[in-house]
Amino acid sequence: MRFNERDEIEECGVLRAMTATTQRPWVCRFRQYQPRHGVLIPTVGEAGWMIDGQRQPYARFSVQELDYAPLPPF
Repeated sequence: MRFNERDEIEECGVLRAMTATTQRPWVCRFRQYQPRHGVLIPTVGEAGWMIDGQRQPYARFSVQELDYAPLPPF
C-alpha cells in the first residue's frame, strides 16, 4: 500500500498468478478523490501488471455514478 500526502490510497499491489506457472506484481493505482454520499472515494483507477519493471495497464476505470446501501451502525 502506498499513501499520498493527504493519506489517500495512491497505489496497492500484490504478487499474483499471471498464468498457471508465472507470478508477477499486479498493481492498482487510484486518483482524483471526490466526496460521494459523504465518503471520499477515488474516481479514477487503473489496474495492470509490472513486467520487466514496466507498468502494463490492462484496465482503466472512472466512477460516473455511485449508489449503495449504507451499513447500519455497529
